[in-house]
Amino acid sequence: MDIVTIQEQIEKRITWLNELLKRLTETGTALALAEAEYDRDLALAMLGIEHGSVKEIDGVPIGKVTTTTLRDKAKGVCWQARLKLAQAEAMHKGTRAKIETVSAQLNAFQSIFRHAELTAKTNTGV
Repeated sequence: MDIVTIQEQIEKRITWLNELLKRLTETGTALALAEAEYDRDLALAMLGIEHGSVKEIDGVPIGKVTTTTLRDKAKGVCWQARLKLAQAEAMHKGTRAKIETVSAQLNAFQSIFRHAELTAKTNTGV
């Protein structure tokens, strides 16, 4: 691999990192919003079940509610918000993993570049 190709690969990885960092901000914001929505929906579901305004989960009667079962039943009511939260968590985690991978690739190309540059200087006597 020649020095020019290595430089191009380094520049490509830097561009990818910049794009991924922007995406990380976006996924972080989406994650925060999904967490807030889930917390709100869970609290509202618990209140609704407790006060009797929520009586079923997807058409199935909730039945008897105890302090122990209240939270679990409320989670069933707001399963869609929990799904959205899980998806946001996965997107954010995936973006972070991609950043780590591209960073490792960049590091490797930088090491190859330093070695190639040193070899070229040694061969030319500079």
